[in-house]
Amino acid sequence: QCGEVQLLSTLGLVLFEQLN
Repeated sequence: QCGEVQLLSTLGLVLFEQLN
């Protein structure tokens, strides 16, 4: 589960930077 959380965090960060 930790791996999934890390993946979601990474994807969220990438999307956040894409919006900026």
